[in-house]
Amino acid sequence: MDRNSTIGMLLIMGILLGYYAFLAPTPPAEATKITPDSLKKEEVVKKDTLAPQLSQAQKDSLDLAYAGEKYGEFGSLTKGEDKKLAIKTDLLSVNVRTKGGTLESAFLNQHQTYDSMPLPVVPASEKSYMYEEFTFNGKKVNTSELIFTPVGEVPKGEGTLTLRANLDANRYVEKTYTFKAGKYDVGYNFKMVGLQDALKDNFYTLKWQSQLARTEKAVAPQRQKTSIVYYTEGDDDNLSYSDKEQIDSVLTPTNWVSFKSQFFSQIIVPEKPFTKVNLSQVTPMTDSVMRVMHADLAVTAPKSKEISNNFMLFMGPNDYYLLKSYKKELEEQQDLGWTPVNYVNKVVMYLFKQVEKVVTNYGLIILIFAILVKLVVLPLTYSSFVSMAKMRVLNGTPEMKELEEKYKDDQQKLQVEKMALNRKVGVSPFGGCVPMLMQYPILISMLYFFPQAIELRHKPFLWSDDLSSYDSIWDFGTTILGHDHLSLFTLLMAASTFLFTYYQQQTQPQQMGGNNMMAQQMKVMMYIMPVFLIFFLNNYSSGLTWYYFVSNLLAIAQGQIIRLFVDDEKLLAQLHETKAKKKASGEKSRMEIWLEKQQEMQKRAEEERNKRGGKKS
Repeated sequence: MDRNSTIGMLLIMGILLGYYAFLAPTPPAEATKITPDSLKKEEVVKKDTLAPQLSQAQKDSLDLAYAGEKYGEFGSLTKGEDKKLAIKTDLLSVNVRTKGGTLESAFLNQHQTYDSMPLPVVPASEKSYMYEEFTFNGKKVNTSELIFTPVGEVPKGEGTLTLRANLDANRYVEKTYTFKAGKYDVGYNFKMVGLQDALKDNFYTLKWQSQLARTEKAVAPQRQKTSIVYYTEGDDDNLSYSDKEQIDSVLTPTNWVSFKSQFFSQIIVPEKPFTKVNLSQVTPMTDSVMRVMHADLAVTAPKSKEISNNFMLFMGPNDYYLLKSYKKELEEQQDLGWTPVNYVNKVVMYLFKQVEKVVTNYGLIILIFAILVKLVVLPLTYSSFVSMAKMRVLNGTPEMKELEEKYKDDQQKLQVEKMALNRKVGVSPFGGCVPMLMQYPILISMLYFFPQAIELRHKPFLWSDDLSSYDSIWDFGTTILGHDHLSLFTLLMAASTFLFTYYQQQTQPQQMGGNNMMAQQMKVMMYIMPVFLIFFLNNYSSGLTWYYFVSNLLAIAQGQIIRLFVDDEKLLAQLHETKAKKKASGEKSRMEIWLEKQQEMQKRAEEERNKRGGKKS
C-alpha cells in the first residue's frame, strides 16, 4: 500500500469515529415487560419514578390489580390499615397485628433476659410469624397478607380478641385469641365460613416460624438446649428431638410441636393431631439469635359451611410440673437423659420441689439436696468402703505376700491364686466397684438437671449472680481454648475432685505385682481428670459445679466418719474366721475356673510349639 492510500484509510477511520462519537442516534430503551410478578417486585414499575405522573388513586388501583391477579377475590382484603393491638395479662404481654391477624410478639412479664431486658418468648421479627395458607378458586391465599378487622371490643388483658377478614356478609376468615389470667397458654381458633365450595383440598397449611433470641449469658449451653421437639402418635418412642439443620417430613399424626430453648418454649397443640409436619431450622452466625425454626403443619379441614380448628399456644417457661399440668405429655420435652438417668432426675425434681417449700435460698437448697443424696447412698458408700478396707488388709497379710513372691514370674497363676485366697476369706474384688458404679446415674443426672432447671435461673448465691449460668471471676477479653472466662465454682469443684481422688488413693488397697504399672497409669489419669473438668464444666451452670464441689467435700467427710467405725484388726480376724469356715470346701468361683482353663490352654499351646520346634531341629 502506497503513502496516499495509507493517508486515505486513516482519514476514513477518523470520519467514522467522529460520527459514532458525536452524531450517531441514541438506541431506543429496552421495553419493560409488565407482569403481575414484576408489578409486585418493582412496586408497579418503580413508584418513585412514576410518582410525578401517577396519582395516589392510580397507584392504589395498580396495587389492587396486582392483588386481584395474585389472590383472586381475597385481593381486595390486602389493602387497609395495619394496627398493633396490645394485650397484657399478669403473665404475658402480647402484640397482635391486624395485617395477617398474626401474633407478632409475646413477652413474659415475670422473667427478664440476662441483661435485664423484657424476655421475648416470641421475638418480634420479620422471621417470626404464624399464618394459614390455602387454595381458593385456584389462587393460593396466605392470611399474612390480609387485613383483619376487630369484631367487638379489643381486650386489654384477660378476654377474647376476634379478628375477621370479610369477603361479604356470608363469606369470611376469622381468627380468635383467648387470653387467660394466670396462664401461659393462649387459645387460638381459625375459622373459614362460606368458603367450602371454593377450597381445593380438605386441608390447609399452618405456617409457623420463629427466630429464637438469645436470653441467657452463656451462648453455647442455650444453643445446645435449643431444638425442635415433636410428639407423635402410635410409636413407643414417640418423642423426637433435633438440633440438626434439617428434619425430614413427619407423616405420623403429630400431637404437638415445640420450639424449645434452654428455659422457655413455644408449643402449638392442635385439637386434633396434625396429619403431616415438615420441620426445618438454621443456626445463624450470630450470638444474638440461637436458631430460626420453621414448621409447615397440615390441618384437616373437611368441607362444610363452617370450618373451625382450635389450637393451644403455650408461651412460657420449661417448668416440668407446669408442663405436666396440661396432661398433653408436654413435660416430656425436657431432656432428662437416658432411661435410668431420666427416672433419677424425676425423683431429683420431686425432692428439689419439697425442699424448695421450706428453704428459699437456692444455694442452700443445693447444699441440703447434696446432703440428702449422700444419706440415700450411705449404705452403698459404707459397703464400698468396707470392701476396699478388706482388700487393703488382705494385701498386707503374709499369705498374699507369699503368693506375690512365689508367682512373680507367672502372672496368670498369681491371679488364680489371689482369687482363691479372696474366695477363702470372703472378699470380692468387685465389692468396692459395684456400689460406686450404682451412684453414677445420680452424678450424671445432675448434668441434665441443673443446666435446664428454671428454678435456678437468675437466683444469686455468694458471688454468683445466676446459679443457672457460669460465675466468672476472670474475663479473658479473648477466647482461649473455646472459653472467654474462668469460673470460680468450677475451680473449686476441680480442686475438691483432686482432694477426693487423693483421699481415695489412700484408702484403696495397693495394687501389687504385674498390675503395678497399670495402677500407676490409672492413678496419673485420675489426677489429670480435674484439669479436664475445668475445661468441660467452665461454661456450665454454677449451680451444677457448686453441687459437685459440695458433694466431693461431703464424700471425704463421710469416708472419714466411716473409717472411725472400721477396725482393720477386726476385719483381719473376720477374714481368718471366714477362711477357716471355707477351708473344707473345694468350691471355686467362675472367674477362678475360667483363669485356670486359660492357663491350661496357654501351657498346652506352649508345649505344642516346643514339640514342633524340637522336630525341626
